Amino acid sequence: MSKRSASRLPEQSGGSQRESCNPSPEAGAARANLEIAALRGSARWSAFAGRLKKQILELLERDLEFRYAVAGYLGLSEVLRRLDSIEESIKKLWESQNRLWENANKLWEEVKLLREGQEKLWENQGKLWEEVKALREGQEKLWLEVKALREGQDRLWEEVGALNVRVARVERTLEKLTLDVEEEARIAV
Repeated sequence: MSKRSASRLPEQSGGSQRESCNPSPEAGAARANLEIAALRGSARWSAFAGRLKKQILELLERDLEFRYAVAGYLGLSEVLRRLDSIEESIKKLWESQNRLWENANKLWEEVKLLREGQEKLWENQGKLWEEVKALREGQEKLWLEVKALREGQDRLWEEVGALNVRVARVERTLEKLTLDVEEEARIAV
């Protein structure tokens, strides 16, 4: 069927002259369908279909509003909106994750500083233990000296005791001598 014959079909179907000049939307769609049916299978149809596909694909690529209109027609507009929302959420998650990584890196730096500080503390503690050891050795020497001083003091007390015994003997002897001298002086007088 040719294009001309397809365009005349509504008139031949018993429609009035008025209907053919001012067709209803249904009549216009029917006419377009008839024209497309007439083109199908012909070389013109292949060229037309190729150009139409190319134009539709270009529009889908360039025109976001057209893309959403087609997606809406196909029932995908809600899916696309949700995908956009998900994409935005994913971007926010990546930003949050990047901040978390930055914070984790800061924490690792803190841990590194704490380890260095801890190593210094261990070194200082080692030095303190060495000093404690030296103090113990010094204390042992002092205890040995204290022991020697006590032994010396004990000997001194023994000698003082012996001297007290001697002094007591000397006192008694002196007392006897004094009494004897006094007695002789009395006798002589």
